[in-house]
Amino acid sequence: MKWTQKGHQYDDLGKNFKDKNIYIYGAGNIGKYCFEQLYFLDCVDAFVDRSLEKQKRTFCDKPVLTPDVLFKEHMKDHIIIIAMDSCEWVGEVERRLLLSGYIKNVDFFFYKDFIPNPYNDDYKDTFYIRIYSVYAKNKIYLDSTAVFPSSACNLKCKYCLAFTPHIKQHRIKTLVECKREVDVFFQWVDYVRWFQISGGEPLLWKDLNSLIEYIGEKYRSKIGHRFELVTNGTMVPNDELLQLLSKYEMDVVVDDYGTNYGNMRNECSAIKEKLEECNIPYHYNRVSNWVDLGFFECDNTGKDLVEYYDQCGIPFNTNEYGKIYSCAYCDFAIKAGLIEENRDDYFDLNEELTDRAKKEFVEFTLGYSNRGYSTLCKNCYGWIETINKNFVGVAEQD
Repeated sequence: MKWTQKGHQYDDLGKNFKDKNIYIYGAGNIGKYCFEQLYFLDCVDAFVDRSLEKQKRTFCDKPVLTPDVLFKEHMKDHIIIIAMDSCEWVGEVERRLLLSGYIKNVDFFFYKDFIPNPYNDDYKDTFYIRIYSVYAKNKIYLDSTAVFPSSACNLKCKYCLAFTPHIKQHRIKTLVECKREVDVFFQWVDYVRWFQISGGEPLLWKDLNSLIEYIGEKYRSKIGHRFELVTNGTMVPNDELLQLLSKYEMDVVVDDYGTNYGNMRNECSAIKEKLEECNIPYHYNRVSNWVDLGFFECDNTGKDLVEYYDQCGIPFNTNEYGKIYSCAYCDFAIKAGLIEENRDDYFDLNEELTDRAKKEFVEFTLGYSNRGYSTLCKNCYGWIETINKNFVGVAEQD
């Protein structure tokens, strides 16, 4: 999307959130989950529940109020989050709120529309919490980011989404550089639900353990349930790394490429065994095909690239030296020397942090920029989940 009111794109919605705290309707497990997700904002004043027993005590150290406080008159100084899954009860609460003058998705929200879905890591369900955070509390909530200590890899996948085979000189960062880019990120971002360390193959990087310890000690409380390390399944983590993964409650993405490992061995079974021994959660990723971005074949000349970018909706951003790229694949193509970087491809967190800049950054992470698209759009089929239906074999070695 093209900026039309840079730093003010969501003012109309934001004004509704300004200076308002939250009531959570439902003092149960889902209500507790919502409270935990919102804790960094210090915005929950109370729970609401029809249970007389629950009203006699606190829940998450907050009072539990009778629903009458909402239904007898339109309470305009709080946002209501309905924290329950029973369709019957959700419908009844919605009906009562509507009759009392509340407006859906303005005054009250179903919890899955407002905060991350606890059962599905869907990047598209956190719009409202991002807007609420910056307008109500002047804080930044981000879905995800990834850091790349090194682009070096021990495989040479023909259709690598990071364009690794085309990199003439690998970018291998120092520990100081990685610490700096993480520090800059968290100077801006108050909470990120998904923080990934990837590559290349990150286990090749000599300072990986030190970086994990640094992030874990300084910023673990600012990272959600997915503090994540990605590996291509060729290297078994050593004991020191396993201890750190456990200590900082990390999980591991284990990519299994089957028999396509070239001169390397598939160590996925050994990796999973080690992780299970240490009770470290992991995501075992074995797919039947890969998406093909089609850089060398795709020509989008003549297309409306702003509309194309909006349709793609790529949710993956990356952090390179404190510059946040709106499209991870664009960042990879730039690193590989395949395209020239444009100032609109990234938001620079090294620049001055102001209240307006915070709103501009949130808008950027939601798809806005001066051009309205990334440089790679000219030669890319797009993200797999939306517009790209071109597939190739997994990890075919070049």
